[in-house]
Amino acid sequence: MKDVFSQEDTLHWEDCSFRPLVTSRETGGALSMTDTLVAPGFGPGRHYHEDADEYFLILDGKIEVELEGVRSLKGPGEAVFIPRGKVHSFRNPGNSPARKIVIFTPGGFEAWFAEMAQFQYHVPADMAAIIEAAKRHHMVVVGPPMGPA
Repeated sequence: MKDVFSQEDTLHWEDCSFRPLVTSRETGGALSMTDTLVAPGFGPGRHYHEDADEYFLILDGKIEVELEGVRSLKGPGEAVFIPRGKVHSFRNPGNSPARKIVIFTPGGFEAWFAEMAQFQYHVPADMAAIIEAAKRHHMVVVGPPMGPA
């Protein structure tokens, strides 16, 4: 996938790109914000965050979101709020990359993106390692990635 980001700090994992815009270090832990390019067909396993709320703002393409078993399709200019502790997942159902801003409050979860990029784990082959990494970042994986509706 062609990377639309040019900054040296852009992380790459599973044909996706993660560019930190605001880190938790810069906000004293209050929040983090990441510009994310999601590969066609990509989506994480169903999971929840124990200690953080998550927000998506869709910039380009479409993202299908599942929150507590309810699916919705979001496009440019639309946002999603995912409260901590709520099981969710997402996927790019399109044939081209989708782009979204991801905000975590409090911040810190951007370190999980960095770990995935460092070790280049693959879904589903490396799920045991991904689940262990998730635990270190207060995320609990509870199921497989979403499939088509």
